[in-house]
Amino acid sequence: MKTNTVSIILTLDPIETSLGILLEDLLAQTHRQFEVIVASLGNTEQNKAIVESYRDKLDLQFIQLDGQAVNVAKNLAVEKAKYERLLFLNPKLRLAPDFIYQSLSYLDKQQLWLASGKLQVQDVSLITRLVLDGFNLLMWLSKFMNPLSTFDCLFTTKQVHNTIGGFDIHETKTCNYLQKAVKTFNYNVINTGAQYARGQIEQQGTLTFIGKYLRDYLRLLVKNI
Repeated sequence: MKTNTVSIILTLDPIETSLGILLEDLLAQTHRQFEVIVASLGNTEQNKAIVESYRDKLDLQFIQLDGQAVNVAKNLAVEKAKYERLLFLNPKLRLAPDFIYQSLSYLDKQQLWLASGKLQVQDVSLITRLVLDGFNLLMWLSKFMNPLSTFDCLFTTKQVHNTIGGFDIHETKTCNYLQKAVKTFNYNVINTGAQYARGQIEQQGTLTFIGKYLRDYLRLLVKNI
């Protein structure tokens, strides 16, 4: 499908501290036809104040959802979205200025309804880069069977979302979203220009960071056996 507009959905846990940085990256985008929906899972006045400070700069919605599960928050945010194209984005990511433009161009060129952004990290060592490349290769290969994704940068649409019944509110993870969607809609893994800061990976360790995604993926595979 072809569209120049996108609703960007951010879900914030109560201790999220990266919102202001991400909103600055969105403010710097060369493509400006988007809205931002911030779904807060905790009563944090700091994040609410940050959103208010950007209301005259960005097209923003703020949803307070104290105590709700992440998947419930995502589904409610989709109901509030005014555009067909959706982007679920991890608030900890940093975005290149042409992130939205390049991503929409990829989606249009490949005629994709669904896409996951590759796992990318800024300024990492050669060894870390090789590990990340291996993980991204696994993501790409898995698209032919049961898709593996970080879900940190997931493009979808309202039609896809509603067709599969949205995110499963009884699941704490979102792995089965893609598994259901790819049965009907075109999907791929794309290079988006969304990256984690190097410090976020080094703090946890590369293998630990990647391991959390692999554990969720293996849990899904075992569940479906």
